[in-house]
Amino acid sequence: MNGFQYRVVVTGAAGCSDTSQTSTLTVTPALSRVIRIDALTACIGDTIDVPVEAEDFVGVSGLSLVIDYDGQSLSYQGYTSVGLNGGTLSVQGSATGSQVRLGWFDIVPSQLGDGQLLRLRFAVNGTSALTFDTQTSGNCELADSLGQVITGVSFVSGGVTAGGVTMSDTVEVCLGSTLNYGGQSFGTQGTYTVILPSTTGGCDTLVSLLVVVNQPSATTITQSICAPNSYSFNGQSYSATGTYTATLTNAVGCDSIVTLNLTVNQPSATTITQSICAPSSYTFNGQTLTTSGTYTATLTNAAGCDSVITLNLTVNQPSTSVMSHTICAPNSYSFNGQS
Repeated sequence: MNGFQYRVVVTGAAGCSDTSQTSTLTVTPALSRVIRIDALTACIGDTIDVPVEAEDFVGVSGLSLVIDYDGQSLSYQGYTSVGLNGGTLSVQGSATGSQVRLGWFDIVPSQLGDGQLLRLRFAVNGTSALTFDTQTSGNCELADSLGQVITGVSFVSGGVTAGGVTMSDTVEVCLGSTLNYGGQSFGTQGTYTVILPSTTGGCDTLVSLLVVVNQPSATTITQSICAPNSYSFNGQSYSATGTYTATLTNAVGCDSIVTLNLTVNQPSATTITQSICAPSSYTFNGQTLTTSGTYTATLTNAAGCDSVITLNLTVNQPSTSVMSHTICAPNSYSFNGQS
């Protein structure tokens, strides 16, 4: 109907008529107001501005918006007003960290038309929808200068799709040492966030890095041996009393300091010289001996080493003598204490 031209003809009771000038009919289309959040993409670890846009934002004096999101994936950082610079604007993140509430009023109705109302700033930790809460009365509304709710408004939700890779990794380091991961040095146990830059121009990789600090170990070995034996330790043979150390690797890959306290005990030798008279015997190392000679026995001394005992045994023989003696009576003869 736009551009249609018309004239009005008025006829009076007497039959006279008059014709108006030609006029052009212009039809103003009904407003189709839309509040929209775009669907955006960002890299994990980025901070992104999310525009809240409007279409046909004309004759509006009041605006109320409640936007829900996943507080684990997005973290609200603040806002920048673009098309709501007049009047009073309040934008607040909720205590739960999963909702932004906006309120705006200006006694002078906005004539913005199509454009951005404001930009919400979020730190991106993952993918999340940004949803208008249209289910709760009063949360998402537009009002005119008289405070009347404007009907027929469409609220189009959006969101942020996070790119890049989120991964977990565990590394181990020995106490007192450091390791390099993603260009950073780590030597203290804990969980760290490391960003690995993309080598292809895409999003970075976000790593939750667990650093485990392993402990070195120390072991002491106390060992006794008998000379002339030797003791093998860390590939070497030792035959002298002393303290020796070796640095090895324990089960968790750290230093294992092993200390050897080595005692070299000496064997002992004893000689026994013994004489007996035949037909007596002498017991030595469980044997009964009746003949002169040299005998040996190998036993164990107090240190656990050989004790070589040598017996020099002499068996003496008894002797017989005949004595002839004449006396005159009444004399007596004393022999072996007797008369």
